[in-house]
Amino acid sequence: FLDEKLALEGRGYTGGCEKCYMDNKSAYYRCEDCFDLRMMCADCIVGQHQPNPFHWIQKWDGSSFVRVSLKELGLQVVLGHPLGTKCDNPKSSDKLEYVVLDTNGIHVISLSYCECASATDPFAQFLQMRLFPATVTYPRTAATFRLLQSF
Repeated sequence: FLDEKLALEGRGYTGGCEKCYMDNKSAYYRCEDCFDLRMMCADCIVGQHQPNPFHWIQKWDGSSFVRVSLKELGLQVVLGHPLGTKCDNPKSSDKLEYVVLDTNGIHVISLSYCECASATDPFAQFLQMRLFPATVTYPRTAATFRLLQSF
């Protein structure tokens, strides 16, 4: 038990993302919330977390892991379109911070609204992503449906 616990406290023995090693990228990151314990570079960990923007990421600093957000690593949440599709007219809000309350904590994220011709209101775009907005006029705070259901 102790050996396994110590392996999890450090970089472990699970190997890393093959793509990171093939591209000679430094694999310093892993996810606290995923079952996949492989170490990855920032690009791979962000790419893997497009569908899970409220996971917590750990960065190896040379002696221990420190928590970093996906926002710090460059993840942009895009509302108004199915996951994996591109918005042709996003209203980027890089300068604004959006706060999302989830069962695993409070997350600050980068977010873009869709402003395509067929776009719904911003509050509806939140609801379509299972986020309950704090207001109906360009919300900047929301709670996940998962959090609301747990209470």
